[in-house]
Amino acid sequence: MEVITEEFCQNLWGSVDCCWAFIPSEGASGGILSIW
Repeated sequence: MEVITEEFCQNLWGSVDCCWAFIPSEGASGGILSIW
């Protein structure tokens, strides 16, 4: 994914009470998504 939205993270986490950080992919390597 090139863009991660707040709504996507909240749905993935299962709650609106979360924070997240995202580093997009570059070339063939994947990106990183951290939710806490």
